[in-house]
Amino acid sequence: MAFQQIPFETDCTSNTITIEWQGQRGQFNNYIVKYRAKDSRDVFAVEKTSECKIHISNLKNETLYEIKIFWEDNNGDESILIKTEVKTLASIAFSLLKTAAKICDDPVIYRLTAVKVTNLTEGIQIREFFSDVNNREEQSLLLLGASRSGKSTLVDAFINYVVDVSYAENFRFKITDNEGNGTSITQGREDIVWYKIRCQDGFKVGFNLNIIDVPGFKTGHNESLYQKLLSLFQSVRYIGAACLVVPSFCRLTEEHRCIFNNILSIFGKDINYIIPVITFDDGGEMKALNSLKAAKVPFVEHMHFRFNNSQLLSGKENVEIWNRRQKTMQNLFGEPTVFVNCPLLKTIKVLKSRNMIKQLSRDTKSLIKQIEQKEIILKDYIMRKKRQQPIQRIIETNSHDRTVCIICKMCNKTCVNDCSFSVRFFWYFVILLENFWSLVCCICPSYRCCPRCSKCRCVCKLPHCCCIKFLQRCLGCQCACSFAHHVKEYGRYRPNERDSLKTVQIIEDQTDCDNQQNEKTLQMEKRKLMTELNIIYDTMSRHAECITTIALHKQPPIEVENVRKCIESLENQCSE
Repeated sequence: MAFQQIPFETDCTSNTITIEWQGQRGQFNNYIVKYRAKDSRDVFAVEKTSECKIHISNLKNETLYEIKIFWEDNNGDESILIKTEVKTLASIAFSLLKTAAKICDDPVIYRLTAVKVTNLTEGIQIREFFSDVNNREEQSLLLLGASRSGKSTLVDAFINYVVDVSYAENFRFKITDNEGNGTSITQGREDIVWYKIRCQDGFKVGFNLNIIDVPGFKTGHNESLYQKLLSLFQSVRYIGAACLVVPSFCRLTEEHRCIFNNILSIFGKDINYIIPVITFDDGGEMKALNSLKAAKVPFVEHMHFRFNNSQLLSGKENVEIWNRRQKTMQNLFGEPTVFVNCPLLKTIKVLKSRNMIKQLSRDTKSLIKQIEQKEIILKDYIMRKKRQQPIQRIIETNSHDRTVCIICKMCNKTCVNDCSFSVRFFWYFVILLENFWSLVCCICPSYRCCPRCSKCRCVCKLPHCCCIKFLQRCLGCQCACSFAHHVKEYGRYRPNERDSLKTVQIIEDQTDCDNQQNEKTLQMEKRKLMTELNIIYDTMSRHAECITTIALHKQPPIEVENVRKCIESLENQCSE
Protein backbone atom coordinates (compact mmCIF):
# COMPACT_ATOMS: atom_id res chain seq x y z
CA MET A 1 0.00 0.00 0.00
CA ALA A 2 1.46 3.36 -1.01
CA PHE A 3 2.11 5.96 1.67
CA GLN A 4 2.85 9.66 1.66
CA GLN A 5 6.31 10.24 3.13
CA ILE A 6 6.59 13.26 5.43
CA PRO A 7 9.49 15.73 5.21
CA PHE A 8 12.60 14.82 7.22
CA GLU A 9 16.30 15.69 7.54
CA THR A 10 19.23 13.35 8.15
CA ASP A 11 22.70 13.81 9.52
CA CYS A 12 25.35 11.18 10.11
CA THR A 13 28.86 10.53 11.36
CA SER A 14 31.01 7.43 11.14
CA ASN A 15 28.93 5.63 13.79
CA THR A 16 25.73 7.66 14.31
CA ILE A 17 22.69 8.67 12.27
CA THR A 18 20.32 11.46 13.30
CA ILE A 19 16.89 11.89 11.69
CA GLU A 20 14.47 14.77 12.40
CA TRP A 21 10.99 14.91 10.88
CA GLN A 22 7.85 16.95 10.92
CA GLY A 23 5.56 16.29 13.89
CA GLN A 24 2.15 14.68 13.40
CA ARG A 25 -1.19 15.94 14.63
CA GLY A 26 -3.68 13.80 16.40
CA GLN A 27 -3.54 11.28 19.19
CA PHE A 28 -0.70 8.76 19.12
CA ASN A 29 1.53 6.91 21.54
CA ASN A 30 5.05 6.84 20.09
CA TYR A 31 7.16 6.90 17.02
CA ILE A 32 8.75 3.53 16.29
CA VAL A 33 12.12 3.49 14.52
CA LYS A 34 13.40 0.29 12.91
CA TYR A 35 16.82 0.00 11.30
CA ARG A 36 19.43 -2.49 10.13
CA ALA A 37 22.33 -2.70 7.69
CA LYS A 38 21.27 -2.90 4.05
CA ASP A 39 21.18 -6.43 2.62
CA SER A 40 21.68 -7.81 6.12
CA ARG A 41 19.73 -10.78 7.41
CA ASP A 42 19.75 -9.40 10.94
CA VAL A 43 16.44 -8.52 12.50
CA PHE A 44 15.57 -4.85 12.65
CA ALA A 45 16.69 -3.01 15.73
CA VAL A 46 13.77 -1.16 17.29
CA GLU A 47 13.73 2.08 19.24
CA LYS A 48 10.80 4.14 20.45
CA THR A 49 10.60 7.89 20.96
CA SER A 50 7.91 10.45 21.66
CA GLU A 51 9.89 13.24 20.02
CA CYS A 52 10.24 14.06 16.33
CA LYS A 53 13.91 13.23 16.38
CA ILE A 54 15.95 10.04 16.75
CA HIS A 55 19.67 9.61 17.32
CA ILE A 56 20.92 6.14 16.38
CA SER A 57 24.38 5.29 17.70
CA ASN A 58 26.87 2.41 17.78
CA LEU A 59 26.80 1.86 14.02
CA LYS A 60 29.52 0.58 11.70
CA ASN A 61 31.45 3.00 9.56
CA GLU A 62 30.87 3.23 5.78
CA THR A 63 27.79 1.05 6.04
CA LEU A 64 24.44 1.62 4.31
CA TYR A 65 21.48 1.39 6.71
CA GLU A 66 17.81 1.10 5.84
CA ILE A 67 15.60 3.00 8.27
CA LYS A 68 11.83 2.88 8.75
CA ILE A 69 9.87 5.22 11.02
CA PHE A 70 6.31 4.34 12.05
CA TRP A 71 3.56 6.21 13.81
CA GLU A 72 1.80 4.19 16.55
CA ASP A 73 -1.77 5.25 17.40
CA ASN A 74 -3.69 4.68 20.61
CA ASN A 75 -4.92 1.29 19.41
CA GLY A 76 -1.37 0.05 18.83
CA ASP A 77 -1.66 0.15 15.06
CA GLU A 78 1.39 1.29 13.13
CA SER A 79 1.48 3.52 10.07
CA ILE A 80 4.73 4.06 8.20
CA LEU A 81 5.87 7.68 7.91
CA ILE A 82 9.43 7.50 6.62
CA LYS A 83 11.44 4.94 4.72
CA THR A 84 15.00 5.89 3.79
CA GLU A 85 18.57 4.66 3.42
CA VAL A 86 21.57 6.44 4.97
CA LYS A 87 25.25 5.54 4.69
CA THR A 88 27.60 6.31 7.58
CA LEU A 89 30.86 8.12 6.96
CA ALA A 90 34.35 6.66 6.97
CA SER A 91 35.85 6.38 10.44
CA ILE A 92 39.28 7.70 11.33
CA ALA A 93 39.57 4.75 13.71
CA PHE A 94 39.25 2.38 10.75
CA SER A 95 42.01 4.24 8.88
CA LEU A 96 44.37 3.86 11.86
CA LEU A 97 44.39 0.09 11.41
CA LYS A 98 46.85 0.51 8.53
CA THR A 99 49.65 1.65 10.86
CA ALA A 100 48.62 -0.23 14.02
CA ALA A 101 50.11 -3.55 15.11
CA LYS A 102 47.73 -6.45 15.72
CA ILE A 103 48.47 -8.02 19.10
CA CYS A 104 45.43 -10.24 19.64
CA ASP A 105 42.98 -12.12 17.37
CA ASP A 106 40.20 -12.97 19.79
CA PRO A 107 39.19 -10.32 20.64
CA VAL A 108 40.82 -8.26 17.88
CA ILE A 109 43.14 -5.74 19.55
CA TYR A 110 45.55 -3.38 17.83
CA ARG A 111 48.37 -1.41 19.43
CA LEU A 112 48.71 2.12 18.10
CA THR A 113 52.32 2.90 17.23
CA ALA A 114 53.86 6.06 18.66
CA VAL A 115 55.45 8.32 16.05
CA LYS A 116 58.10 9.36 18.57
CA VAL A 117 59.33 7.97 21.89
CA THR A 118 61.74 9.99 24.04
CA ASN A 119 62.96 9.93 27.63
CA LEU A 120 62.55 13.26 29.37
CA THR A 121 64.76 12.08 32.23
CA GLU A 122 65.42 8.69 33.75
CA GLY A 123 62.05 7.23 34.68
CA ILE A 124 59.92 9.57 32.50
CA GLN A 125 58.97 8.38 29.02
CA ILE A 126 57.15 10.52 26.44
CA ARG A 127 55.14 8.76 23.72
CA GLU A 128 53.78 10.96 20.94
CA PHE A 129 50.89 9.69 18.82
CA PHE A 130 50.00 11.23 15.46
CA SER A 131 51.54 14.37 13.98
CA ASP A 132 50.62 17.83 15.22
CA VAL A 133 49.34 19.48 12.05
CA ASN A 134 46.78 21.93 13.42
CA ASN A 135 48.63 23.50 16.37
CA ARG A 136 45.60 22.99 18.62
CA GLU A 137 45.53 23.98 22.25
CA GLU A 138 46.69 21.40 24.79
CA GLN A 139 45.02 19.96 27.86
CA SER A 140 46.87 17.77 30.34
CA LEU A 141 45.27 15.03 32.40
CA LEU A 142 47.26 13.71 35.38
CA LEU A 143 46.28 10.21 36.56
CA LEU A 144 47.24 9.31 40.14
CA GLY A 145 46.27 6.39 42.30
CA ALA A 146 47.32 3.24 44.08
CA SER A 147 48.51 0.12 42.29
CA ARG A 148 45.75 -1.95 40.63
CA SER A 149 43.32 0.99 40.63
CA GLY A 150 42.73 0.73 36.86
CA LYS A 151 44.79 3.67 35.55
CA SER A 152 46.35 1.88 32.56
CA THR A 153 43.05 0.41 31.35
CA LEU A 154 41.50 3.86 31.74
CA VAL A 155 44.15 5.23 29.36
CA ASP A 156 43.14 2.61 26.77
CA ALA A 157 39.49 3.61 27.25
CA PHE A 158 40.47 7.24 26.59
CA ILE A 159 42.20 6.43 23.31
CA ASN A 160 39.26 4.34 22.04
CA TYR A 161 36.93 7.25 22.76
CA VAL A 162 39.22 9.91 21.27
CA VAL A 163 39.72 8.11 17.94
CA ASP A 164 35.96 7.40 17.80
CA VAL A 165 35.87 3.60 17.89
CA SER A 166 32.28 2.38 17.56
CA TYR A 167 30.74 -0.34 19.69
CA ALA A 168 29.68 -2.11 16.48
CA GLU A 169 33.26 -2.44 15.25
CA ASN A 170 35.01 -5.74 15.96
CA PHE A 171 38.33 -4.20 17.05
CA ARG A 172 39.72 -2.09 19.90
CA PHE A 173 42.92 -0.09 20.39
CA LYS A 174 45.63 -0.11 23.07
CA ILE A 175 48.50 2.27 23.78
CA THR A 176 49.57 1.02 27.22
CA ASP A 177 51.94 -1.83 28.01
CA ASN A 178 49.72 -3.88 30.31
CA GLU A 179 49.26 -7.39 28.94
CA GLY A 180 46.11 -9.41 28.56
CA ASN A 181 42.60 -8.38 27.63
CA GLY A 182 42.48 -5.28 29.75
CA THR A 183 41.42 -6.84 33.01
CA SER A 184 44.96 -7.23 34.33
CA ILE A 185 46.91 -4.26 35.50
CA THR A 186 50.58 -3.69 34.79
CA GLN A 187 52.72 -4.97 37.64
CA GLY A 188 55.97 -3.43 38.76
CA ARG A 189 55.95 -0.44 36.40
CA GLU A 190 58.10 2.34 37.80
CA ASP A 191 58.23 4.81 34.89
CA ILE A 192 55.95 7.80 34.44
CA VAL A 193 54.48 7.57 30.92
CA TRP A 194 53.42 10.79 29.22
CA TYR A 195 51.05 10.10 26.30
CA LYS A 196 50.83 13.01 23.84
CA ILE A 197 47.76 12.46 21.62
CA ARG A 198 47.74 15.03 18.83
CA CYS A 199 44.28 16.03 17.60
CA GLN A 200 43.29 14.92 14.09
CA ASP A 201 40.22 15.61 11.96
CA GLY A 202 37.50 13.19 13.02
CA PHE A 203 38.61 12.89 16.68
CA LYS A 204 36.00 13.20 19.43
CA VAL A 205 38.03 15.90 21.24
CA GLY A 206 39.01 19.17 19.67
CA PHE A 207 42.36 19.67 21.41
CA ASN A 208 45.71 17.96 21.89
CA LEU A 209 45.37 15.66 24.86
CA ASN A 210 48.24 14.88 27.23
CA ILE A 211 47.63 11.89 29.51
CA ILE A 212 50.24 11.49 32.25
CA ASP A 213 50.08 8.01 33.78
CA VAL A 214 51.90 7.93 37.12
CA PRO A 215 52.85 4.54 38.65
CA GLY A 216 50.99 3.40 41.71
CA PHE A 217 51.69 5.12 45.02
CA LYS A 218 52.69 3.06 48.04
CA THR A 219 52.17 3.51 51.76
CA GLY A 220 55.82 4.55 52.13
CA HIS A 221 59.12 5.01 50.32
CA ASN A 222 57.85 7.13 47.41
CA GLU A 223 61.02 9.25 47.28
CA SER A 224 62.03 8.15 43.78
CA LEU A 225 58.49 8.84 42.53
CA TYR A 226 58.56 12.33 44.09
CA GLN A 227 61.84 13.04 42.30
CA LYS A 228 60.38 11.93 38.96
CA LEU A 229 57.28 14.06 39.50
CA LEU A 230 59.47 17.07 40.26
CA SER A 231 61.34 16.58 36.98
CA LEU A 232 58.01 16.16 35.18
CA PHE A 233 56.38 19.28 36.64
CA GLN A 234 59.43 21.35 35.77
CA SER A 235 58.79 20.43 32.12
CA VAL A 236 55.00 21.02 32.17
CA ARG A 237 53.59 24.54 32.24
CA TYR A 238 50.08 23.65 33.33
CA ILE A 239 48.00 20.73 34.55
CA GLY A 240 44.43 20.81 33.27
CA ALA A 241 43.02 18.22 35.68
CA ALA A 242 44.58 16.23 38.51
CA CYS A 243 42.59 12.97 38.68
CA LEU A 244 42.64 10.51 41.55
CA VAL A 245 41.75 7.05 40.21
CA VAL A 246 39.91 5.02 42.86
CA PRO A 247 38.05 1.69 42.54
CA SER A 248 34.35 2.03 43.37
CA PHE A 249 34.61 -0.63 46.10
CA CYS A 250 37.44 1.18 47.91
CA ARG A 251 36.96 1.34 51.68
CA LEU A 252 39.03 3.70 53.80
CA THR A 253 41.67 1.58 55.53
CA GLU A 254 44.85 2.90 57.11
CA GLU A 255 46.71 1.79 53.99
CA HIS A 256 44.39 3.77 51.71
CA ARG A 257 44.48 6.79 54.02
CA CYS A 258 48.29 6.75 53.87
CA ILE A 259 48.26 6.45 50.06
CA PHE A 260 45.78 9.33 49.72
CA ASN A 261 47.95 11.48 51.99
CA ASN A 262 51.05 10.62 49.94
CA ILE A 263 49.24 11.65 46.76
CA LEU A 264 47.93 14.92 48.21
CA SER A 265 51.36 15.73 49.64
CA ILE A 266 52.84 16.37 46.18
CA PHE A 267 50.54 19.31 45.37
CA GLY A 268 50.70 22.98 46.26
CA LYS A 269 47.70 25.24 46.65
CA ASP A 270 47.77 26.02 42.93
CA ILE A 271 45.84 22.71 42.63
CA ASN A 272 42.65 23.57 44.53
CA TYR A 273 40.88 20.24 44.25
CA ILE A 274 41.24 16.69 42.98
CA ILE A 275 38.89 15.14 40.42
CA PRO A 276 37.80 11.63 41.51
CA VAL A 277 37.72 9.08 38.69
CA ILE A 278 35.87 5.98 39.87
CA THR A 279 36.79 2.71 38.14
CA PHE A 280 35.22 -0.79 38.23
CA ASP A 281 31.85 0.93 38.63
CA ASP A 282 28.87 -1.41 38.23
CA GLY A 283 26.27 1.30 38.76
CA GLY A 284 25.56 0.32 42.36
CA GLU A 285 26.49 1.98 45.63
CA MET A 286 29.72 3.92 45.32
CA LYS A 287 31.79 3.62 48.49
CA ALA A 288 34.82 5.38 47.05
CA LEU A 289 33.44 8.92 47.44
CA ASN A 290 32.67 8.31 51.11
CA SER A 291 36.23 7.06 51.57
CA LEU A 292 37.60 10.22 49.93
CA LYS A 293 35.46 12.41 52.18
CA ALA A 294 36.61 10.55 55.28
CA ALA A 295 40.24 10.96 54.16
CA LYS A 296 39.62 14.72 53.67
CA VAL A 297 40.51 14.65 49.99
CA PRO A 298 39.37 18.00 48.50
CA PHE A 299 37.02 17.50 45.54
CA VAL A 300 33.87 19.08 44.08
CA GLU A 301 30.82 16.99 44.93
CA HIS A 302 29.24 16.92 41.46
CA MET A 303 32.55 16.65 39.58
CA HIS A 304 33.37 12.96 39.65
CA PHE A 305 33.36 10.49 36.78
CA ARG A 306 32.37 6.83 36.88
CA PHE A 307 33.84 4.20 34.55
CA ASN A 308 33.61 0.46 34.14
CA ASN A 309 36.44 -0.59 31.83
CA SER A 310 36.75 -4.18 33.02
CA GLN A 311 35.47 -5.67 29.74
CA LEU A 312 36.72 -2.95 27.39
CA LEU A 313 39.15 -5.23 25.56
CA SER A 314 37.35 -8.51 26.12
CA GLY A 315 35.04 -8.39 23.07
CA LYS A 316 32.08 -9.22 25.34
CA GLU A 317 31.21 -5.81 26.75
CA ASN A 318 27.57 -4.97 27.33
CA VAL A 319 26.24 -2.14 25.14
CA GLU A 320 24.74 -0.35 28.15
CA ILE A 321 28.15 -0.21 29.86
CA TRP A 322 29.66 1.08 26.60
CA ASN A 323 26.99 3.79 26.28
CA ARG A 324 27.44 4.81 29.91
CA ARG A 325 31.19 5.18 29.38
CA GLN A 326 30.67 7.23 26.19
CA LYS A 327 28.37 9.60 28.07
CA THR A 328 30.88 9.94 30.91
CA MET A 329 33.63 10.66 28.39
CA GLN A 330 31.48 13.40 26.84
CA ASN A 331 30.99 14.95 30.27
CA LEU A 332 34.70 14.71 31.08
CA PHE A 333 36.07 16.16 27.86
CA GLY A 334 33.13 18.44 27.06
CA GLU A 335 32.66 20.09 30.46
CA PRO A 336 34.52 23.46 30.41
CA THR A 337 34.99 23.49 34.19
CA VAL A 338 36.92 20.20 34.26
CA PHE A 339 40.09 21.38 32.54
CA VAL A 340 41.33 24.42 34.44
CA ASN A 341 44.93 25.15 33.52
CA CYS A 342 46.70 25.31 36.88
CA PRO A 343 50.29 26.59 37.12
CA LEU A 344 52.65 24.39 39.08
CA LEU A 345 54.98 26.87 40.80
CA LYS A 346 53.77 26.08 44.33
CA THR A 347 53.61 22.37 43.58
CA ILE A 348 57.24 22.44 42.44
CA LYS A 349 58.26 24.24 45.67
CA VAL A 350 56.41 21.65 47.76
CA LEU A 351 58.09 18.75 45.98
CA LYS A 352 61.52 20.37 46.29
CA SER A 353 60.97 20.86 50.03
CA ARG A 354 59.81 17.27 50.53
CA ASN A 355 62.74 15.87 48.56
CA MET A 356 65.17 18.05 50.51
CA ILE A 357 63.71 16.89 53.84
CA LYS A 358 64.12 13.25 52.77
CA GLN A 359 67.74 13.86 51.77
CA LEU A 360 68.58 15.76 54.98
CA SER A 361 66.93 13.02 57.01
CA ARG A 362 69.40 10.50 55.58
CA ASP A 363 72.28 12.82 56.53
CA THR A 364 71.04 13.13 60.11
CA LYS A 365 71.08 9.35 60.60
CA SER A 366 74.85 9.28 60.04
CA LEU A 367 75.42 12.23 62.40
CA ILE A 368 73.23 10.75 65.13
CA LYS A 369 75.12 7.46 64.91
CA GLN A 370 78.47 9.25 65.29
CA ILE A 371 77.20 11.26 68.27
CA GLU A 372 75.93 8.11 69.99
CA GLN A 373 79.31 6.43 69.48
CA LYS A 374 81.10 9.41 71.01
CA GLU A 375 78.70 9.37 73.94
CA ILE A 376 79.36 5.68 74.60
CA ILE A 377 83.13 6.24 74.59
CA LEU A 378 82.80 9.25 76.88
CA LYS A 379 80.66 7.38 79.39
CA ASP A 380 83.11 4.49 79.45
CA TYR A 381 86.03 6.87 79.89
CA ILE A 382 84.34 8.75 82.73
CA MET A 383 83.37 5.52 84.47
CA ARG A 384 86.95 4.22 84.35
CA LYS A 385 88.26 7.57 85.46
CA LYS A 386 86.00 7.55 88.53
CA ARG A 387 87.19 4.07 89.46
CA GLN A 388 90.80 5.21 88.93
CA GLN A 389 91.49 2.17 86.84
CA PRO A 390 93.77 2.33 83.85
CA ILE A 391 92.29 1.40 80.53
CA GLN A 392 93.17 -2.19 79.88
CA ARG A 393 93.68 -3.47 76.40
CA ILE A 394 93.65 -7.07 75.31
CA ILE A 395 97.02 -7.25 73.63
CA GLU A 396 98.31 -10.44 72.10
CA THR A 397 102.11 -10.33 72.15
CA ASN A 398 104.80 -12.85 71.35
CA SER A 399 105.98 -14.62 74.51
CA HIS A 400 109.50 -14.88 72.98
CA ASP A 401 109.60 -11.37 71.59
CA ARG A 402 113.02 -10.68 73.21
CA THR A 403 114.62 -14.06 72.29
CA VAL A 404 116.83 -14.30 69.19
CA CYS A 405 115.78 -17.24 67.02
CA ILE A 406 116.90 -18.64 63.67
CA ILE A 407 113.93 -19.02 61.31
CA CYS A 408 113.88 -20.83 57.95
CA LYS A 409 112.13 -18.78 55.28
CA MET A 410 111.65 -21.85 53.07
CA CYS A 411 110.01 -24.06 55.70
CA ASN A 412 108.30 -21.22 57.61
CA LYS A 413 109.34 -22.55 61.01
CA THR A 414 111.77 -21.84 63.84
CA CYS A 415 114.89 -24.03 63.52
CA VAL A 416 116.94 -22.72 66.49
CA ASN A 417 115.00 -21.41 69.48
CA ASP A 418 117.82 -19.76 71.42
CA CYS A 419 120.61 -18.26 69.34
CA SER A 420 123.53 -17.23 71.55
CA PHE A 421 126.68 -15.49 70.28
CA SER A 422 128.60 -18.76 69.87
CA VAL A 423 125.69 -20.36 68.02
CA ARG A 424 125.49 -17.40 65.67
CA PHE A 425 129.28 -17.59 65.05
CA PHE A 426 129.01 -21.29 64.17
CA TRP A 427 125.97 -20.48 61.95
CA TYR A 428 127.98 -17.94 59.94
CA PHE A 429 130.87 -20.45 59.68
CA VAL A 430 128.52 -23.13 58.28
CA ILE A 431 127.17 -20.63 55.73
CA LEU A 432 130.79 -19.99 54.58
CA LEU A 433 131.42 -23.74 54.22
CA GLU A 434 128.14 -24.20 52.31
CA ASN A 435 129.13 -21.49 49.87
CA PHE A 436 132.55 -23.14 49.35
CA TRP A 437 130.95 -26.57 48.87
CA SER A 438 128.46 -25.09 46.39
CA LEU A 439 131.40 -23.74 44.37
CA VAL A 440 133.08 -27.16 44.38
CA CYS A 441 129.88 -28.87 43.27
CA CYS A 442 129.41 -26.42 40.40
CA ILE A 443 133.00 -27.01 39.17
CA CYS A 444 132.73 -30.80 39.49
CA PRO A 445 132.05 -32.31 36.00
CA SER A 446 130.05 -35.19 37.50
CA TYR A 447 127.90 -32.92 39.64
CA ARG A 448 124.52 -34.07 38.26
CA CYS A 449 125.25 -37.81 38.65
CA CYS A 450 127.44 -37.73 41.77
CA PRO A 451 125.50 -39.27 44.70
CA ARG A 452 127.42 -37.12 47.23
CA CYS A 453 126.46 -33.92 45.42
CA SER A 454 122.82 -34.91 45.01
CA LYS A 455 122.43 -35.65 48.75
CA CYS A 456 123.67 -32.22 49.81
CA ARG A 457 121.49 -30.31 47.37
CA CYS A 458 119.10 -27.76 48.98
CA VAL A 459 115.32 -28.16 48.65
CA CYS A 460 115.23 -25.03 46.50
CA LYS A 461 117.07 -27.17 43.84
CA LEU A 462 119.20 -24.30 42.63
CA PRO A 463 122.53 -25.58 41.17
CA HIS A 464 124.63 -23.25 43.32
CA CYS A 465 122.76 -23.89 46.60
CA CYS A 466 123.95 -26.77 48.85
CA CYS A 467 123.56 -27.64 52.50
CA ILE A 468 125.80 -29.53 54.93
CA LYS A 469 123.25 -31.43 56.95
CA PHE A 470 125.47 -32.93 59.67
CA LEU A 471 126.71 -29.42 60.60
CA GLN A 472 123.10 -28.15 60.75
CA ARG A 473 122.16 -31.03 63.04
CA CYS A 474 124.82 -29.79 65.45
CA LEU A 475 122.77 -26.63 65.93
CA GLY A 476 119.52 -28.59 66.17
CA CYS A 477 118.20 -27.60 62.72
CA GLN A 478 116.21 -30.50 61.25
CA CYS A 479 115.24 -28.98 57.86
CA ALA A 480 116.97 -29.75 54.53
CA CYS A 481 117.44 -26.11 53.53
CA SER A 482 120.69 -24.26 53.18
CA PHE A 483 121.59 -21.90 56.00
CA ALA A 484 121.51 -19.18 53.35
CA HIS A 485 117.69 -19.39 53.59
CA HIS A 486 117.73 -18.88 57.36
CA VAL A 487 117.34 -15.51 59.05
CA LYS A 488 117.69 -14.16 62.55
CA GLU A 489 114.56 -12.69 64.16
CA TYR A 490 113.21 -11.85 67.56
CA GLY A 491 110.49 -14.23 68.60
CA ARG A 492 109.40 -17.63 67.39
CA TYR A 493 107.59 -18.06 64.11
CA ARG A 494 103.76 -18.33 64.28
CA PRO A 495 101.67 -19.05 61.16
CA ASN A 496 99.54 -15.86 61.26
CA GLU A 497 102.34 -13.55 62.39
CA ARG A 498 105.15 -14.21 59.93
CA ASP A 499 105.14 -10.85 58.22
CA SER A 500 104.43 -8.66 61.23
CA LEU A 501 104.89 -9.96 64.76
CA LYS A 502 102.55 -8.21 67.19
CA THR A 503 104.21 -5.92 69.69
CA VAL A 504 103.00 -3.58 72.36
CA GLN A 505 103.85 -0.57 70.20
CA ILE A 506 101.82 -1.73 67.15
CA ILE A 507 98.57 -2.97 68.77
CA GLU A 508 96.32 -0.13 69.89
CA ASP A 509 92.60 0.06 70.46
CA GLN A 510 91.52 3.07 68.41
CA THR A 511 88.02 3.20 69.91
CA ASP A 512 89.21 3.79 73.48
CA CYS A 513 90.12 7.16 74.89
CA ASP A 514 93.92 7.22 75.04
CA ASN A 515 96.30 10.08 75.62
CA GLN A 516 95.65 11.56 72.18
CA GLN A 517 91.84 11.21 72.38
CA ASN A 518 90.97 12.31 75.86
CA GLU A 519 87.73 13.51 77.32
CA LYS A 520 88.18 17.11 76.23
CA THR A 521 88.80 16.18 72.60
CA LEU A 522 85.77 13.91 72.52
CA GLN A 523 83.57 16.61 74.02
CA MET A 524 84.68 19.07 71.35
CA GLU A 525 84.01 16.58 68.56
CA LYS A 526 80.60 15.77 69.98
CA ARG A 527 79.66 19.46 70.26
CA LYS A 528 80.73 19.96 66.65
CA LEU A 529 78.53 17.07 65.50
CA MET A 530 75.60 18.41 67.55
CA THR A 531 76.03 21.81 65.91
CA GLU A 532 75.92 20.23 62.46
CA LEU A 533 72.82 18.26 63.46
CA ASN A 534 71.03 21.41 64.68
CA ILE A 535 71.90 23.25 61.47
CA ILE A 536 70.39 20.43 59.42
CA TYR A 537 67.30 20.41 61.65
CA ASP A 538 66.86 24.17 61.18
CA THR A 539 67.01 23.67 57.40
CA MET A 540 64.44 20.87 57.63
CA SER A 541 62.19 23.09 59.76
CA ARG A 542 62.27 25.86 57.15
CA HIS A 543 61.24 23.40 54.44
CA ALA A 544 58.52 22.01 56.72
CA GLU A 545 57.21 25.55 57.27
CA CYS A 546 57.09 26.03 53.49
CA ILE A 547 55.02 22.85 53.19
CA THR A 548 52.53 23.90 55.87
CA THR A 549 52.14 27.29 54.15
CA ILE A 550 51.66 26.43 50.47
CA ALA A 551 50.92 22.68 50.31
CA LEU A 552 47.50 21.20 49.63
CA HIS A 553 48.21 18.59 52.32
CA LYS A 554 49.76 20.68 55.09
CA GLN A 555 51.18 17.96 57.29
CA PRO A 556 55.01 17.99 57.01
CA PRO A 557 56.94 14.73 56.65
CA ILE A 558 57.32 12.67 59.81
CA GLU A 559 61.13 12.82 59.43
CA VAL A 560 61.19 16.39 60.83
CA GLU A 561 59.51 15.33 64.07
CA ASN A 562 61.76 12.26 64.34
CA VAL A 563 64.91 14.40 64.09
CA ARG A 564 63.55 16.81 66.72
CA LYS A 565 62.94 13.93 69.14
CA CYS A 566 66.45 12.55 68.51
CA ILE A 567 68.02 15.94 69.26
CA GLU A 568 66.04 16.23 72.50
CA SER A 569 67.08 12.71 73.50
CA LEU A 570 70.76 13.43 72.82
CA GLU A 571 70.61 16.70 74.75
CA ASN A 572 69.01 14.92 77.71
CA GLN A 573 71.82 12.34 77.67
CA CYS A 574 74.39 15.14 77.74
CA SER A 575 72.74 16.81 80.73
CA GLU A 576 72.67 13.60 82.79
